[in-house]
Formats: sequence, structure tokens, C-alpha cells
Amino acid sequence: MDPFASRADNGAEEDVEEGREWKLHDVTLLTIRPTRTPYTLWQNEAITPSVQSFGQSRFNYLLQTNYAPSPDELEEVRKLVQKPEDEVRLLNEQISQLQAKRDKLQSFIDSHRALLSPARRIPRDIIAEVFLQCLPTNRLPACSTGEAPLLLTAICRSWRQIALTTPRLWRAIHFVFPTLIGYTIDEEFRNLSLGRMEGLKLWLERARSVPLHVSFFLQHTPPIPRKVREELAIIYSQFSDILSCYSSQWKSLYFHRLPLNVLLPLQAKAGDAPLLHSLSLENNVIELTEIWEGQIGSNYPLFDITGASSLRVLQLRFERVDPLILPIHWEVLTELSLGLNLGFNPTTFPPMTFVNPIQIIHRLAYTCRSLRKCALHLSAPFEATFGNMDAPTQVWQHLTELDVQLGLYGSEGSDPSHHLAAWKGFFKTITTPALSHLAVSALDGAGIHGFDQLAEVPFVDLILRSGCRLSFLDLDMQVTDKALMDCLYCTPSLSTLHLVDMMQPIPYVTEDGMVTPEPNPMTLTQGLFEALTPTSDRSNGVVLCPLLETISLKQCRLIHSDAMVAFALARSGLLETAKLESFSATFQLENLTGNLRLPFEEAAKAQKIKENGVDVNWRSVYEERTLQRTMAHDSGMPSLIGEH
Repeated sequence: MDPFASRADNGAEEDVEEGREWKLHDVTLLTIRPTRTPYTLWQNEAITPSVQSFGQSRFNYLLQTNYAPSPDELEEVRKLVQKPEDEVRLLNEQISQLQAKRDKLQSFIDSHRALLSPARRIPRDIIAEVFLQCLPTNRLPACSTGEAPLLLTAICRSWRQIALTTPRLWRAIHFVFPTLIGYTIDEEFRNLSLGRMEGLKLWLERARSVPLHVSFFLQHTPPIPRKVREELAIIYSQFSDILSCYSSQWKSLYFHRLPLNVLLPLQAKAGDAPLLHSLSLENNVIELTEIWEGQIGSNYPLFDITGASSLRVLQLRFERVDPLILPIHWEVLTELSLGLNLGFNPTTFPPMTFVNPIQIIHRLAYTCRSLRKCALHLSAPFEATFGNMDAPTQVWQHLTELDVQLGLYGSEGSDPSHHLAAWKGFFKTITTPALSHLAVSALDGAGIHGFDQLAEVPFVDLILRSGCRLSFLDLDMQVTDKALMDCLYCTPSLSTLHLVDMMQPIPYVTEDGMVTPEPNPMTLTQGLFEALTPTSDRSNGVVLCPLLETISLKQCRLIHSDAMVAFALARSGLLETAKLESFSATFQLENLTGNLRLPFEEAAKAQKIKENGVDVNWRSVYEERTLQRTMAHDSGMPSLIGEH
């Protein structure tokens, strides 16, 4: 049958065209104009409508069976698929050609569309400002290609050029010295050190003339042979040589755990540092090649730098020098952090002018009249700490933040009331009318005798005497719940509260069986949470801390979780108190066998609070923290004064 006959009959009128004939077996059928079929889309004439017949063959009924063709049938099948295979090959060739053409066109389009990108029309100074916003805000930039500013140099050529020519991007750096692993200095370590020297030099050069904020940190190194230490000291001192060339641009310096040899190149740079505003020194002048005699203050390698005329922010934490003999302009300091070991072995720490914490704070209040922030971390033997000193009260007119960490040692057998008297004497020395942030921490042995609690919060008189309005309180001291409630009653303006309770003793096994120790007295009790919980019934008195928005509790007992939930839900409602925004807590577990995570039912309670719009973080004290692990280039990052 003629395959075109039905088509000619059905569409003869619209397909007729003069001058064109189709013939079959030398017989003229009719003159037609071919319609556009799917096959005419292909321009290669080798592809014809004959592909319609490829779907059928006499072997169709044998397909997808286990039939084994005979030799003749095998030959027939080979001939049968030969032409379709040729057509498939032609199709693949055409597909490849079309894909290549498509890719070429797309490449042309993409390369020209890039010219239309709005980013190309952003002025360079705007991009530079955006880059500045990429820098970390709560710490100094580290020497890492994974963060700004180094990361910005690896995006594209134009952005790299902008980054390299924006001096403010390179104004700050936290630099970690290469740490020697082992007991010999090999070529790899020397090359690493040279590479970091070159990197430090380039970084500071890119800052051009802008003021610099530089942090140097050296991790602890293992004991090594003296000859190796001498070479190591030479290598490390070269980093200080580089930094000393930029003394006229120093704005902030942070030195942590640096040996004497590293600090010596900076010894005579005080007169060349007119911009130095902030200086942080912590646990420096460690022994590397020689022992430094800390008793002689003028031998302290940074003696002159501490006398910089523009210095306003100073941190001296456990330096091997008496800070009171340094040429510091105390009267102009606005922020001060002191960490001192008082009355200890002079071969480890030099003798101090004062060994009494009351004398220390009295002296600071008298000389540092301009202080806004003060952090004191003092450790002293109890018997030589306070005595019967009756110092006059000094007014710290401008002080807004005070952080006190006090450790009193060798107090075994003394009465807890003596500790309370010592603490009250400490705070009696000052009056702080502008104080808004207060953090007080009693270190091991300080403020407690055994597990006895203090009957008063020792700084309540300071608050009442000063008439200050505290908005932030961080208390890590074992006091009774009544004492804490009396303190909170005196601080109605608190918006942030951090409290720490005492850990309870853990049951242990002996030869006689399980022993359950007597529980320690608690500060975070049911009564405290009830006093913090607002109710519509005011018959129970005024609610504590009506403006509270953030609360953090450590080492709570699970038996108080229901009271904590009631407190949080009441604070998230519409009562006449500020809405609770954040509630974090860690819990002591009653049973330490098996899973040490927070029990499911307690986690469900936390979820209930979260559903009321409160940011909740409840966990067991034994759970591993989910905070990101500190990377090597972030080690020793300096902290700010008042960073509670």
C-alpha cells in the first residue's frame, strides 16, 4: 500500500503545489507540497520518514524472552539493526554538534551578561566599606584565609585589589607565634617561621599609616634543650623587631605569654608610641633562655611603655612586676584590669607594695579618678589579707562597671563570719554612685568556710550607700537564699542576672556499700523562684527584679524545674513586668548512671517556655558544650575589660 496515499487524500487541497511531483514505481500520483512533519526539523537528508518502520520486526514476539536465535536468524538480526544503528550514530553526532553550538552561545551570553551586573557599577569606596563590615566585631581578625580580610583577597582580581588598597582592613591582627613541636628546630619550622614573618610584615605594610591594634600570643612550649631555646629566642625576637618598626602607629597592644627575649626589642619604644591607647599584658616574661629578676621594676622590659602619655586602657594580669612601681599615669586611665598574686613566693612572683586587697582597691579609688571600668582578680593568703584596717571611703564618681574575683587561701578553721567581715570591709572602702554593672566571684576558699553560706551579700551596703541603679549582676558566691533575695530587693532595676549555685556531692561506693553524702545548702531554692514569679495576687509582696529580661543560672537542682517553668511563663505574659527574653540554665543530675544529658521531661519543659517566645538554653552540667572548637589561629584571643 502506498504510504503517502491516505495523506494525499486527506490534505490534497492544502498541500497542492505546482511544479513539484512525487513518483512511486515510475507512476505519477499527484503534485503535492509536503507538510512539515517532525522529521523535516532535521536538516540532514539522510534521516527520512523510514524510521517509522523501525518499531516493528518479525522478531518482536521473541523480545524479552530466553529464545536463542539460529545462525541464520542471528545474521538477519544483525542486518536488521544495522541501519537503525547508523541513524543513531548520526543523531548522536548532530546532538554533539548542537550541544557544542549551544555551549558556545551560552558562553557568549554569560560573558557579556557579566557586563550587566550591578556589582560592577558599585563605587570602589562603597565596596571597601562593605569589606570593613566583614571584619569580626567581637575580637581581632586572625591570620586565616578562612576569614576577612585575607578571605577577601581570594574572591576575584578586582576585589583583591580593593582589599589590598584599603588600609583600614589591615589595622588589626591577632598573631599566634609558631609553636615548636619536639626538641629540635628543623628546616620545616624555620621555613614556617620565615613565612609567618613575611606574612606579618605584609599585613602591617598594607595598613600604611592607620593606627594599629596588634595581639601577640605564644602557646606553652615543652621543656627543650638550652641550645634550642637560644635559637628559638632569636627567631621569636624577629617578630618583635618587625612590630617595633611601627611603634608610631600603635593604638592597642596585647601581649600574652611572651618570653623576655621577645619583649626586649620593644623596651625603648615608649617615646615613639604617641597613639598608644590600650595596653594588655598577661603572664609575660616567662623563662626561655634566662631567668628575669622580677624584683627590680626598671628591668621590666615594658617599663617605659606603661608610661605612655596617651594610655587610657590598661590590663596587667599576673605580670612578674609590681604594677604600683610602674610609671603609669593612673589619674587618666578609664579602664583597668589587674590580676595579682599577693604574698606568694617572691621567686615566682615579685613582692608587692601592698598585700592587702583593701589597700589595693583603696589606692586605685584614690588615684584612678577617671575610671569607668575596673576588673580585679586578686589572690592572697587569708591571714595577711585584711586585718583591722579602717580605711576611709573613697568615691569612685565615674565608675560604671566593677568586676571582682577574690581568692582567700589558707583559711581552714576560720569562722565564716570572718570572711563576711573581710568582704564587707573590702566594699566599704568605696562608693560608686554611677555603678550599673557588678560581677563578684569568690574563688576557691574565698567567702566560704567548708560548705557554709554567707548570711549576707557583702556588697548590699555598697549599693544602698551609693544609690546606684544596677542593670547587670553576676554573682558566684555561696550565700543563703534569704540573703540573695534581700540583695535583689535592693536592685529593682536589674535587667540581666547571672547566678551560680553550689555543686551537690556525688554518692560514692566504699567497701561497706553506697555512701550518700549530706547535701550542701543551696542558694537557688524554691523560695527564690517563687519570689521572682509575678502573680496577679499582690498579697505576697512586691515581685523581685520587675525589669528582668535575661537570666542565667548554673548548677540548678532538677527538683526546682517546675518552679523555674512557672517563673518563666509568668514573665513571658502580660503582667506588669518586663518580658523575659532569654533563660539559660545548667542542671545537676540526681542519677549519674547512664545518659548524662538533660532528662526528656525537663527538655519538654524548656520547649514549653520556648513556645512562649523566650530564648531557652537548658542542659545538664555534664553535657559537652556545643560551642565551636577554638582553632589554632584563634588561640589566646584577647578579651575586653568588663566582658563578663
